[in-house]
Amino acid sequence: RARPPGGSVGGVTNRLGTDPRPPPQVVVVLGATGDLARRKLFPCLFHLWQLGLMPEGFRIIGSSRASNATSEAFRDMVLEAVRAFRGEVGPSTWREFADHLEFATASDEDGEFTQAVQAAANELGPDAQTLFCLAIPITTESAVRTLGKLRMAEGAKVVLEKPFGT
Repeated sequence: RARPPGGSVGGVTNRLGTDPRPPPQVVVVLGATGDLARRKLFPCLFHLWQLGLMPEGFRIIGSSRASNATSEAFRDMVLEAVRAFRGEVGPSTWREFADHLEFATASDEDGEFTQAVQAAANELGPDAQTLFCLAIPITTESAVRTLGKLRMAEGAKVVLEKPFGT
């Protein structure tokens, strides 16, 4: 998607009149097959993309321990979520967005997961940043430990998607 001139993207302009979009991002969704990701996160990411507010270069990598899904099955799941919570999507629009999606099963010793994140970052270039969205129970501290053990959290941002205390 081309950036509109004048610092306005999808009708949104930041105070400096510059493009409000972040640099290239690898968005990694842990718990990607769960209810929170399907009902909130994926429809939101799709909507941001429709508005032109996603980075010019981005990859979304879904991951879950409980699933051995393929990237194709993952894209189908995300499409159904977008349809359910955002409405119908045209085939060409969906194909363009779906090109940014892939799935990698996570585990404590998983080379597939690590390789998928690293490959996406390499594809996006040296300015690529990583954002981990933990759409998993907050008591699942093993996910955070695994990110540290695999040295994937260095320089990354981590978003906890679950409310505390409930």
